[in-house]
Amino acid sequence: MHWSIGCGRGSAAGKRYLRRLLIAWSLYVLLLILCLELVKKVPMHGWVLYAVAVIPALPVLAVLAVMGLYLQEETDEYLRMLAMRSLMIASGALLGTIVVNDFLRAIAHGSALGPFVCFIVFFGTYGVTQIAQEMAARGAGDA
Repeated sequence: MHWSIGCGRGSAAGKRYLRRLLIAWSLYVLLLILCLELVKKVPMHGWVLYAVAVIPALPVLAVLAVMGLYLQEETDEYLRMLAMRSLMIASGALLGTIVVNDFLRAIAHGSALGPFVCFIVFFGTYGVTQIAQEMAARGAGDA
């Protein structure tokens, strides 16, 4: 398996997508570590604490924009369709998770989802779908 799964298999748009993705995820890791350390070492409250808590979310939102840019820039309709399919499946898994949890909370007085569950559901499903499509495409080529 190669690194271009779901991002154009070496297309120009796919290469830009990977570069932007690596920048955004690197920025996410860096900002998350810095914000966690800052909150541990500097007493803060109120709007300052909320602002610091939101900072690591910004690169994650940038990843969504990067995905949108890829869809806009990819000229290969087949590759665009694979990425779109993965985004739709991931969105469906995320929405399904939220809806089921909401009904569990409303009717059975269940607890809210834990931190980052939605994040993991969306990006995990997106990644697994990309890999599954890659494997299916390889298997179809063997026939």
